Amino acid sequence: MGQKNNGKRRKSWFEQQVERFGPDFINNMRADEMQKGAVKVFTDLARGNVNIATEGNYFLNAQFLENCCIAANSKRVFNSILFDGLNALNQINPNVANDGNFQATYRQISNKVQAYSMIYDAFCGIRGTGNLQLLYTLVSQLAPFKYSI
Repeated sequence: MGQKNNGKRRKSWFEQQVERFGPDFINNMRADEMQKGAVKVFTDLARGNVNIATEGNYFLNAQFLENCCIAANSKRVFNSILFDGLNALNQINPNVANDGNFQATYRQISNKVQAYSMIYDAFCGIRGTGNLQLLYTLVSQLAPFKYSI
């Protein structure tokens, strides 16, 4: 069983990293570490757990931003391939669409494709413009997908 947090908000990935490594942690990370962290940041964004006013500066770090784009694209492509496979299975065997497990998996993968596409587009937009307002829009767009990513 999971532990209850007693009504306390879970610390964002950024807060955890600052606590462990200091405010300049981002400058000492490898690309693979940034990509793993980016996936956690995507979840934090979807759940409204990023304070853009205080943590937004990390999204302006060119190396971190690039690795966010790479991570989002990787997740988007992976889930798109799964989605295409599910569609192919449905074409070959239309009866599978009546299976509850298939339907649940199909919805879940469809949601992931949509969410990671929005994330990828937003981060590419930030990379191109430096406009952090795109994060606020992204947070509202991701709200329905907060348990999908």
